[in-house]
Amino acid sequence: MTIHKAQGITVDQVVISTKGFFGSGMGYTALSRVRTLEGLFLIDLHFDKFYSNENVDRVLSRMKEMRKKRPIFQESSEFLNILFHNIEGLKCNFNAFRRHHLTQKADVICLAETWLKNNNEIDKLELDGYNLLHKTRLCLFESSHPLHSQKGGGVAIYFRKEMSIKKIDSCKHLNLEYITFEVEKNNMIIIICYRSPQHSKKEFLINLIEHLEEISIEKHIFLIGDFNENTLNNKSKTIDTKLKSLGFTNIFKDLPTTNSLTSLDYNIMKKNSLKRPSSTSSLFEQLASFGFKKVKVLGDGNCFFRAISHQLYRHEHDHSNIRSVTINYLIENMNDFAPFVDDMDSTIENYIERMSRNGTYADHLAISATAVIVNKNIIIHEIGKTPLLIPGSDFIDHQVHVCYYPDLLHYDSIACVNNESPFLSAEQILFTS
Repeated sequence: MTIHKAQGITVDQVVISTKGFFGSGMGYTALSRVRTLEGLFLIDLHFDKFYSNENVDRVLSRMKEMRKKRPIFQESSEFLNILFHNIEGLKCNFNAFRRHHLTQKADVICLAETWLKNNNEIDKLELDGYNLLHKTRLCLFESSHPLHSQKGGGVAIYFRKEMSIKKIDSCKHLNLEYITFEVEKNNMIIIICYRSPQHSKKEFLINLIEHLEEISIEKHIFLIGDFNENTLNNKSKTIDTKLKSLGFTNIFKDLPTTNSLTSLDYNIMKKNSLKRPSSTSSLFEQLASFGFKKVKVLGDGNCFFRAISHQLYRHEHDHSNIRSVTINYLIENMNDFAPFVDDMDSTIENYIERMSRNGTYADHLAISATAVIVNKNIIIHEIGKTPLLIPGSDFIDHQVHVCYYPDLLHYDSIACVNNESPFLSAEQILFTS
């Protein structure tokens, strides 16, 4: 039987002679007729008969290299993996939630809008390997409060059974949908909280702040939930403003968290809970504390672009191209960058002309533009300082890392001690505003 006639059939065993192959794709067509490798028998094998169409080769050569995306969660005891979801009905969505690929990878799962009226059915909502805490809207609001009798609401947490947590309840009836607990191993307090659109922001903030004061606002606190305040619009952001004044940083402030591209969810932490490296340690020791090491690059004025090239491709040679595309981005967005040009250049045109020259040191404008064009968050390590994030991607796990020596005006690249790509969690990074 010819290969042409064999198209469309599938068999358990096949004997193929490659001697008469005369066209691209014939090898693939022949080999794909058999169901298993054990059922394939080759005679007159000629490897040069297996080749693809030149048009296919050309298209493949133009395609970007597919790289495996870094996992959202870290498989290490050093990290606490927290998943938050506004589930809009735990009972009706439980099967989909239970089977989701991220669910079993989280250490703590925080849920808003469980819509459960009571805890009678909690046993049917258990996850293997997790304990469950749940509070209904009914029990969290006084009987006289307008939200007490309204449907919906409710908050829950699942946490791994091997975790030791301490539940923290207010001594007062706060009229607040929340669960607060302390993860004893990490010395961290987590608050899962939900604000209904019908709950006034003023009352919500008063009750939330009262609770924060009860547990000591100076502690290491993560406040997670859906506050129904879009931080991406230009309207007054009462909750965001107030929490910022208390020293909290919203990690999601610039990221859409809904299908309608709004940001209603909060994942905020105390700024003063950031672990800052000792100013007396060396940069070597500082990097080692994260499991990182320095990778030297040539100091010829192109060092920043060389370091970025090394982060992306594991070599320095693409630094000229990275500078070029950065300059093109600056030219295309001159009006956005013009207000930040200093007296040294006086105009954005002068700045671009100078930055285009080979060997010109990159400054904050060039670094910001580079972050955008490579679609990566650039994490800059400097001795005695918390690693600084220059935003370029909406995803926290899209990172490249460089270290900076201000006295030398020099950048080097960074790698993990096992030579893998470096990564820091949001807790370990200082975000630029």
